[in-house]
Amino acid sequence: MPMFILKTLEIILNRMRNVTPAIVGVVSIVIVLLIFSIGINHADVQVDVSVEDISRWSLPKAAKARLGKGGINVLAFSPDGTQLAVGSNIGVWLYDVAIGKEMTMFPGMCQSVAFSPDGRYLANGGGRFRDHVPQVWEIATRQEVSRWDYLYAGRKLRFSLDGRTLISLNGRGSAINKLDVETGKISGVTAIEGRSRDQRRHRSGPESYALTDDKIAVGSADGTITLWDATTGEKQLTFTDVGAQIPLVDDENLRLREGRIRLPADRARRVLVLAFSADSTRLASGGQDSLVRLWETAGTEAPIVLQKHTGWINALAFSPDGRMLASGSTDKMVHLWDATTGERLATFNGHLSVVTALVFSPDGQTLASGSVDGTVRFWNTETAEVLSLFITGHTEAVKAVSFLDGGSTLASVASGGIIMLWDVKTLERTDIWLPEQNGILSAAAFSPDGTQLANVVVRGEMHFDPSSGVSLTTSGAGGQMVLRDTRTGRKLAIHRRIKMGRPSRKRMVFSPDGKVVALGGTRGISVWGTSITDRNVFLDILLAESVAINENRNRRLPQAPMPPLHDQVTALIFTPDGKKLVGGTIEGKVRMWDAKTGIALASLLEGEDPRRGEGDNFSVSYLDGISALAYSGDGDLLAVGSYQHTRLLGRHKQIRLKEIPRGSNALVFSPDQTVLVRAYGFGSIDLWDLTTGAKLVTLNGHTAEVNTLMFSPDGKTFVSAGGDGTILLWDWEAAREGSARTVD
Repeated sequence: MPMFILKTLEIILNRMRNVTPAIVGVVSIVIVLLIFSIGINHADVQVDVSVEDISRWSLPKAAKARLGKGGINVLAFSPDGTQLAVGSNIGVWLYDVAIGKEMTMFPGMCQSVAFSPDGRYLANGGGRFRDHVPQVWEIATRQEVSRWDYLYAGRKLRFSLDGRTLISLNGRGSAINKLDVETGKISGVTAIEGRSRDQRRHRSGPESYALTDDKIAVGSADGTITLWDATTGEKQLTFTDVGAQIPLVDDENLRLREGRIRLPADRARRVLVLAFSADSTRLASGGQDSLVRLWETAGTEAPIVLQKHTGWINALAFSPDGRMLASGSTDKMVHLWDATTGERLATFNGHLSVVTALVFSPDGQTLASGSVDGTVRFWNTETAEVLSLFITGHTEAVKAVSFLDGGSTLASVASGGIIMLWDVKTLERTDIWLPEQNGILSAAAFSPDGTQLANVVVRGEMHFDPSSGVSLTTSGAGGQMVLRDTRTGRKLAIHRRIKMGRPSRKRMVFSPDGKVVALGGTRGISVWGTSITDRNVFLDILLAESVAINENRNRRLPQAPMPPLHDQVTALIFTPDGKKLVGGTIEGKVRMWDAKTGIALASLLEGEDPRRGEGDNFSVSYLDGISALAYSGDGDLLAVGSYQHTRLLGRHKQIRLKEIPRGSNALVFSPDQTVLVRAYGFGSIDLWDLTTGAKLVTLNGHTAEVNTLMFSPDGKTFVSAGGDGTILLWDWEAAREGSARTVD
């Protein structure tokens, strides 16, 4: 019997718990007779979805398990309200709302999702990259009905009333495509006036989108919102709330050699999210100014401004009848508003991190909210109470991974500030939330034995834009490095003096003996001792000056000349003996320092000077910055990954591999030092034979950049993790041999 029928029978029994026992008995007998009449065996009757089952759904070749479900990008209720689709970085997860269990997963990165009116089909608009294309699945059979490999992902989706046509606003926001669901052909294209490729080159920055039956809305970085007719593509109206003048501000993320510059605070104007009411008469907008605005789409009234959030507005949703509006923010709060008067009806407080998605049930009585904390919570809109049912297991970008307990436990930490401990055998997961984290997890690293976690948190806010798949951050001038016990999350030490810079540019690494941790960033490298007695001891290696400062001895140490302000450490590693530090910079340089004194020892790669844009003093580009470093176990070889190359430095005896075309995001040598594993692009992993110089195989399973590669202590399992919020466990021998085994 097909699995979906079994799950349907399970749902029927679960929902009959309060029915008269006699009736339940009759129905149970009928179900049993049906099962035996079809000849199903005992094993097929086990319909409970276990952790192990979920971890093996839609695996790539040679993979043994997948931990995590990807971050929550978008939510959608089925027309009858019994199912919830959660669009994530790796696919669309379909849940039974009554029991909160996973029914199935349709693979393919998802930034937009829609059910057909009859609930037969589920559409995935695709992801952020060219190969993440729109798909339509038949839910009952789990079969892919249509796929458009020649189209960009759909930013926004909806079905026609008869369910035969999928209407998609393309990834560039320049056209509406009408797609025939059954034939897989384009049945019509409507170009949007003024949105051609040439005309869009002059736009002010990233955009947000909304689509309804007869209108398209586009929100811009300068705060303007423009409406187009969805049928003709003609421009209708442009909205701008000019009630407040925004002053010039200091922009800490844009600096010149001569200092900071003054810019209009366009970041405060930017429209991050838009939502139409069902009848298209109202439009809600939210932005970086922490305000929600309610607009009449006729353009005759000034907007109603809703002011209760204290962070960026990440998510908006109207109730089906248009009477209520829900808003979610980086402040972790969900507010419910009267969409006519602007009165706040309720506040839902339960998420532990940024709210990323909102949707009302078809009857409007339930609101579902998704968050970076990995949960979907359900709220009663009439009583303002949280429902006991909630969904867990979703994870945003994985920042670091390590084995502990001799390899029986896998520890990971996500960008949302959650330590996860996985039992490698059972795949059961324990979460440790870091409640005192009020900022952005900029960098993280586990000690070699996995027992300690070092992480850097900077003050700021994060916005995840599901329409583009991009995380945006603002960072303040302060931050701290925290050393924690992995199993409990308890703080072991705090180092408040750290060099600040862009959160995404920090690199952190432990020494092989776990006694020292180093952090690389915009202004150089900081080194700390991890023991309690040495927690205030640290060494600064400055890139902008020609000195290293040792605060224990309060004296300056000689150091070889280093490049000026623009350079920053983008890759960092200790030598296998722990005596030296090697750092790669955004300018393509690779340098080596003494790990105790900070004295510069050698220059391994010289890199290139940055290129400035012609006639533009603010534009600086780096063509081949260093992105990854890895040492072989014996320390003879150093693999250096950059934007354009992957090179091997050191003793090249008995190997033919010297350089690999294209860059890399992460590198690791196999335990026997015969294979170099390289992650590159948006989720691909290559295996290269060091002796022959040949590529053995390419592994594809991630949907975003892989930033971590490592082996289990016994060398039998190969681990990869990254920006899609998942950890893949690969069978090393099967991967090395290019096994064709696929686990469904």
